Amino acid sequence: VEMGITKSPTIFVNHDRTVLWGGMTPRNVLMTLCETFTYGEKPHVCYACMNCGDPVACAQRSPMKCMEGDGQEKEDPNAHGQGQHDNDNTNHGGKRRSHWGRWLFGILLIGGAAGAFMYY
Repeated sequence: VEMGITKSPTIFVNHDRTVLWGGMTPRNVLMTLCETFTYGEKPHVCYACMNCGDPVACAQRSPMKCMEGDGQEKEDPNAHGQGQHDNDNTNHGGKRRSHWGRWLFGILLIGGAAGAFMYY
């Protein structure tokens, strides 16, 4: 094992400097927060959601409880281009879009470049 400087996220919880091992994830922050309290004085979220796969989803429920699918990544059905993607970028839902900002920027860019060329 090499000794040296190690970068690790550090937070202050209840006026104590605490190092978060494993990165600053919601689960690690909750575990660090809960470990600063003594037994019997922890908030309810520590008892209900500390061992959940997704403690944020658990804490937002009423009553707080772990569900079977917490922490599992759901597959997006439109991730590979199937579904309701509009590949025709010219229609924009039937609305006609104005491009005057692009024209103004282009004219100013060309004019500025020509002016700089003449000046220098």
